[in-house]
Amino acid sequence: NDPFDSEIIDLAPVIYQYLDEDTLDRYENLKQNLKNENIGYVENSKLVRGLDYYNDLTFEFVYKATVLGGGGRYDKLAESLKLGNSSGVGVAFGVDRIINCINYVPSTKKIMLIGQNFDDIKSVSKKLDKSGIKYLLPIRKSKENTQYKEAIKNNVDYVINCTEKTIKNPKNSESFEFNIRNLKKLI
Repeated sequence: NDPFDSEIIDLAPVIYQYLDEDTLDRYENLKQNLKNENIGYVENSKLVRGLDYYNDLTFEFVYKATVLGGGGRYDKLAESLKLGNSSGVGVAFGVDRIINCINYVPSTKKIMLIGQNFDDIKSVSKKLDKSGIKYLLPIRKSKENTQYKEAIKNNVDYVINCTEKTIKNPKNSESFEFNIRNLKKLI
């Protein structure tokens, strides 16, 4: 927040002026995907990440004017480390910053979504998002049985099978038809 830094930043070039056509296309495509998924973002043409191996895209996660983390795309990093030719996206978070931003949240029931395909899970997750209901997702694409075991490992209170449209309590095997009204009664 040094005024001298602000003056220098104001004089810095705008990064968009230096992007090639392919990079601009990827950037516009990313913004459209964020818009399609109703994910809010703020463009900052002066954002600079301190690592020189990033290319095309850098980003930060900001909460109440505090940068919680950031990262970017790096297509040449693995190659420069003699690890082969592999593209990637990296992100790092400051745990101390996250802890400082956490407010007390009353405990709620833990819910996990499982399903045979991504579209089923996406459909249910949108309904839960719209209703303000928090949930966990499987950590990787796997069979429903594997996802269910993951839910049990995470000690969830309810598993929503997005393909079968059911809510199941893994502790007593009770099962209900999935809809928001039924779920709200349970949580």
